[in-house]
Amino acid sequence: MKPGLSQSMRSIRSAYSTLNYEENRVLNFDEYMVMACKKFACAYPIIIKKDIQDDPYKSSKRSECGKSAKVCIVTQFVNEDLLADLEKGSALTHPSVTMPLNLIHEEMIPIDTLYNNMNQIVEIGIHKVKHVHRIVIQLICLIAPYFQQLAKISITKSNVDVYTIHELSKMLPLSYVTEVCLDQTHLAEANYAILLNTSHLRTLSLSRCLINDEVSKLLASKLHYMASAETGLIALNLSSNHITDLGAKYFADALRTNRHLRYLNLADNRIGDEGAYHILDILMEFPLTYEEIVKKRRRYLEYLKMRRALFYKAYHEWDCKSVDESQASKKSMPKKRRISATSLKNKAITKKDKPTKQSFTDEYAFCKADMLSGEMIGPFLDPFGPKFSKIKDNYTYCTGNMCLSYLNLAYNNLTYQTLKKLHNVVLYQSVNKKMGMQGLIKIVIDGNFMPATSPEIRMINELISKNISAFGSKAQSEYGKRNKGTPRISVLPERNIEK
Repeated sequence: MKPGLSQSMRSIRSAYSTLNYEENRVLNFDEYMVMACKKFACAYPIIIKKDIQDDPYKSSKRSECGKSAKVCIVTQFVNEDLLADLEKGSALTHPSVTMPLNLIHEEMIPIDTLYNNMNQIVEIGIHKVKHVHRIVIQLICLIAPYFQQLAKISITKSNVDVYTIHELSKMLPLSYVTEVCLDQTHLAEANYAILLNTSHLRTLSLSRCLINDEVSKLLASKLHYMASAETGLIALNLSSNHITDLGAKYFADALRTNRHLRYLNLADNRIGDEGAYHILDILMEFPLTYEEIVKKRRRYLEYLKMRRALFYKAYHEWDCKSVDESQASKKSMPKKRRISATSLKNKAITKKDKPTKQSFTDEYAFCKADMLSGEMIGPFLDPFGPKFSKIKDNYTYCTGNMCLSYLNLAYNNLTYQTLKKLHNVVLYQSVNKKMGMQGLIKIVIDGNFMPATSPEIRMINELISKNISAFGSKAQSEYGKRNKGTPRISVLPERNIEK
């Protein structure tokens, strides 16, 4: 007997199963990154650190007990070829590397990866890098679409260029990433607005990025109704920048028609009472301009044209179907019997009073086509539609933006006048809010020239508490557990003045 045939069938099956497992095994991000670096000859050393996210149930139990959850560092990967060259202290042997050793040390790029408890990557971070090279972002963007749980990419405290932002903008429509954090990245060209050319992005953080009013205008233009990011972006963080009252006006103009943005952080900027008034005026009733009324009517006419086209299409299909059915029924009908003259006269008299079968089918087809066209196109949804507008004294008014829930204007140049205006806004929303409208539930105005305690602050806290309780007892209890003793409007006495 040959030695190769001495194996049993069970051992052969187990060997095949292990081979199939190795073939079908899904590679991790670090393994993909190694393959990509070798394939595209990346000239920069990349260090990949892998962290494991704690289990949500265990972390919630630890928070109830007062213990802090710790992230466990599992493994660390370094490009082996480049690491060996660094340890030798000589020139690099990589074929595409021609720069000195000291520059390679400066160009080393650490990549932090965060995995959940199911060993699925959820976040990629690059922090404190002197310069983020385009090839590194290209490799990440090439690999990112293969990981469905990857939802966040953050590049913080690093220097980036226009190519970095361009590669990120190309990746967003093709991947599952919905959150981008670029805090403290210094970009002279400031082309951050191209990240909002897609509706896939949900959260964008641009804190300490030296954003001025011109960049604010570009960002706000992407948030207007029917713009690229109007339906997608939910949270926008622009804290610690150089935004003035003019930049606040640009975002206020976007909030006139935007009904999806829930979180807006403009803390630590250069906004005064005038800029705050621009934003707060949109959160309550405001008159429509002539251009807004004309655009609204134009959108409604386009909606009616689309619905009419769908109606005629459905009606024609139903009419053709009824004609085919009638012809088929005529062919299958038996031969007519001979009928006397008296019976024919009686039938003619009764037919005059009864409606014809054709009238029934036409009316049924009309109702059916109208119902199908309404279901296909849906109701007319517009920021200035009948639900959000009203006519008063021959002028058209919008009921205000009731979708913005979080507003942060801390550490600006606001005074007591803004606090009184804020009280009017919260009071208006609590009275005029309809079913399905949320309104403001969190306001932060720390570090402004305001009194630490005032009747307006007390009344705002009471009104927002009622607003939260309107969502149900469960939401109120959850908010109370997370924010024990914290007010709904946050005011710190650091820059506050006595009333």
